[in-house]
Amino acid sequence: MERFERKVIREELSYFELAQHPSGLWADHVRFDDHGRPVAGLYHAASKTGFEIAVCLKILEGAPGFEYGWCGSDSPEQARCRARAVLAKAFQTLEDFQSANPKCRGFFPWGSLEPGGLVPQQEVRRGHACIQIPAVDQGILAFALVAASWQLQRSHLGEERALSVAAQPILRRMDFGDFYDPITRLM
Repeated sequence: MERFERKVIREELSYFELAQHPSGLWADHVRFDDHGRPVAGLYHAASKTGFEIAVCLKILEGAPGFEYGWCGSDSPEQARCRARAVLAKAFQTLEDFQSANPKCRGFFPWGSLEPGGLVPQQEVRRGHACIQIPAVDQGILAFALVAASWQLQRSHLGEERALSVAAQPILRRMDFGDFYDPITRLM
């Protein structure tokens, strides 16, 4: 891998250090406050978690440029340990959300990152409260959960195989069948 590519990956991973929320989920964006300091926005979109999972998987496999994970990791092993901890916390937060919000039918709406986890963002439309569930974000997260389940179940580490098991029920609850049209065979 070119030095430039490694540098870009390293610099971009520093963004995710800022975006990491105690829930294990990444904030949707980082903005700058009035003094020019970066501050994570406390918003969430499922696509960010899908990307977070993909980055953690690259760290765990020791992919070039990802060996040290987020800035602040002193060694590849420390980065892998941190990636496993982030995945465990993120999977638990996603599972907790699904359990607490059955009306979302396993999907993840845009929401706020609160101290207790993810809280759905509600809007009022035509006099009714509604929760918006972005379709593309769900697909990105679903693909990341499939990749995590597949990659982690092949690990020689029991902790990583346990993460594979933790990802599977989250994916199973995301019932895309509700959106499938058997006549057109499209979603």
